[in-house]
Amino acid sequence: MKTSKPAHPLLRAAFAAVSLTIPAILARANTNYVSAFDTADEVAAWNFDFGGVTHSISFDPTMDGNTNASSGSMKVTFGFSTNIQPSSENKGAYIALLNPPITGSDILDLDSIHMDVKIDPASTTDSQGFNGYLQLALRGNGDWHWYPQFGDNVGTNYQTDDNGWRHFEQTITLPGGTDTPTNIHRVDFQLYGGPVQNIDGPVTLWIDNLYYTTFTVTTSPPPTMTLVRTVPGCNITATVNGGTYSRQDIRTADANSHYSWINPTNGAVTYSFTITNFPSAPTPGLEARMLLVGNHFAPGQFADYNETNVIYLRLYDVGGHFDEELYYKVNADHSSIFAGNFLGRLSGASPIGTWGITLAGTNVTMFGPPGTLSTNLGPEVLTAFNTYTYPYIGIIPNNDANVGQSATFSTVTVSGATTALNERFRNLNQWKKNGIAEDATGVLLQPSNTWAKILWPFPHSPIYSVHATNVLASAPSWPPAPNLIPNSVGATIFTVGTNKAVLLPTPTNTARFYRLESP
Repeated sequence: MKTSKPAHPLLRAAFAAVSLTIPAILARANTNYVSAFDTADEVAAWNFDFGGVTHSISFDPTMDGNTNASSGSMKVTFGFSTNIQPSSENKGAYIALLNPPITGSDILDLDSIHMDVKIDPASTTDSQGFNGYLQLALRGNGDWHWYPQFGDNVGTNYQTDDNGWRHFEQTITLPGGTDTPTNIHRVDFQLYGGPVQNIDGPVTLWIDNLYYTTFTVTTSPPPTMTLVRTVPGCNITATVNGGTYSRQDIRTADANSHYSWINPTNGAVTYSFTITNFPSAPTPGLEARMLLVGNHFAPGQFADYNETNVIYLRLYDVGGHFDEELYYKVNADHSSIFAGNFLGRLSGASPIGTWGITLAGTNVTMFGPPGTLSTNLGPEVLTAFNTYTYPYIGIIPNNDANVGQSATFSTVTVSGATTALNERFRNLNQWKKNGIAEDATGVLLQPSNTWAKILWPFPHSPIYSVHATNVLASAPSWPPAPNLIPNSVGATIFTVGTNKAVLLPTPTNTARFYRLESP
């Protein structure tokens, strides 16, 4: 069974004469969900891709393509304007990663792609009475080639059902011969608003039930459940398949940027993070890190490379011990942090503990369980971090074998700055993961009463649910698992990369047994 989780500019040229199509005699197919949009985490996996419009996405539990009251969908709002027509940017697109990607012979088994769309009746109409031109595309190969699958006008009453939903279904068509893609790794949708459409105002739509089907029908063995001991905090997993250098980061939210040590008092400011869980087996290269990004009001992904002003504190497995290193760069966007300034190193036997730096003007002290090291930044930092300073935390695999590994941050603190931060990860309200982590599903909040989690690899079809009992031998049935963590996550099933996960509370004296059931 081919499985995948959440897949850029408008291609106007027609495909070559040779195309890859699936014979009609193959009538049965498997269902593989990219996004069912049943949780906020599934929405968080989508990032804005291109276009000049204003844009926002959110999880809406009140709208569902199948009118399921316990489900939901992704709400998307684009702010179109004729003022951006001359640049042909009156459009907006969102993109999601397919993890794992569709590769090799699996591409030949692709059948059809499906998506449900509903337009808010209050949306601005275009010059033809519709609400823009919607296109869904697959992205493939190293150049992120754009393979359009369907495109049509969309509107509140145009080819919709009684509830206002339009159900797209399209046979997947890809170039054939030597042009056949070898790696389909993302899915993209675009709403086009000009210049022909001339949309001048907001358009809101809901997206649901995005999946593709394959012709290969197999009987998959039941997934293997794994019980993993956890500790409370923010657990970050390197979930990007093949993402040896993927940046699985989060940063403080857009409103939380005033963490600079350069302030009227010029007093010392300390930035720290605490690691409470790290792989016990050797994981050479696996890195936990904290970044400070300066004087950019909305910094994004790959900050150590893309951003102009960065202070970079890394803690990584050297093989037999762990090194804490400090680097910084100023006025050096789109350049490696390692081409910047190296300030020093501490070495210790374990990553567990509190690590950080204290800054006062150009003076800096790096600290951790092994001790302290004092050094100096250059004077250029004083005008590179004085307006905005965003703390980041995250991990990088740095080794193919580390994909799938994780670290848990129990605290992040900033003390002495204009704005204090004392994060204990009761929630992620002060943090931004969507558009920062390369795969936002790899960021999992483990609340204070979390004791363990159940993991199992999907297939997406069938969809499993967790059931529980405390009377193993005599149980006539296994009812759905109860609220495992009351007032927090309940029996919620999370997507974590290519796994599903359920969090379990601190155990009581009563034994409890768990299993997976499919419909």
